[in-house]
Amino acid sequence: MHKILLGATIALIGLGMSSSANAWPPPTDTCNASNAGAQTATQFGSGYIVWECDGSQWNFMLQYVCDWNGNNCIPL
Repeated sequence: MHKILLGATIALIGLGMSSSANAWPPPTDTCNASNAGAQTATQFGSGYIVWECDGSQWNFMLQYVCDWNGNNCIPL
């Protein structure tokens, strides 16, 4: 049953991935030349999104989906 729920979650998030990453607000942390290359994560549903600073703005890098307890996270 958990695999079915995880599969359904991945499918739904996959549909969201086809839309622009701008649909997810970027981190509020400062991104400038002094922290270029820095990475941070923001929570998204039962998972999180990893962002990377390019020296002027945060760019979507990778999304993870986790089980209902916030464990067993897998990249999408």
